[in-house]
Amino acid sequence: MRGDFSRSGLADSANFEAVLQQQGRVLTDADWNDQTWLSDRWRRDAARAAIGGDSAAVPGSSPDALAVVGATRSGTDITVAVNPGPVWASGLYAEFRGAGAGAEQRVAP
Repeated sequence: MRGDFSRSGLADSANFEAVLQQQGRVLTDADWNDQTWLSDRWRRDAARAAIGGDSAAVPGSSPDALAVVGATRSGTDITVAVNPGPVWASGLYAEFRGAGAGAEQRVAP
């Protein structure tokens, strides 16, 4: 993402849980960004631990999410039709929002 962001003082190996505000100290964008980074890292790590880092899972409330409902080939192009819906993949949440069942997405051969 583009923007004018301050540096982050945290490395991937940082052993921190939170950024705490100190009385009388100005809250900087670096503090805010570091806390956001820590929260995002915790959410990803928790999802990977619960679901698995090399897997994808759809919620039980949307069992047909991302189900392949068809595929066609035209020359070297392959078009795969999948149902819209949410998925957890490698600890990240994503949602494919198609217009009804069978929204199309082109994939390289």
